[in-house]
Amino acid sequence: MLSIDSPKDVAKHIAERLRQRRLEYSWSREELSHRSGINVTSIKRFELQGEIALTKLLSLCMTLRALDDFDDILKPTPIKSLSELKQATKKRQRGKRRTS
Repeated sequence: MLSIDSPKDVAKHIAERLRQRRLEYSWSREELSHRSGINVTSIKRFELQGEIALTKLLSLCMTLRALDDFDDILKPTPIKSLSELKQATKKRQRGKRRTS
């Protein structure tokens, strides 16, 4: 489990992991850019600042054979009780309305 203070910290941590994976393949940023179709500038900005569009990140991860790592993100929480089961069967279509 990660000990993280902010979304920016998460982004930087993921960027460092992606950089390490790229280096495991002995690829330059240019090589990753060529293979993924993502601009070198975008890759550099992500590795240094943690900033990238989600679709570009997913493309990079697919190229580095790490796309399956996203499979656990936002999975439904396991049901632990009967009351949770009843609540889970009531699928909400939208959030609650605000009352002014």
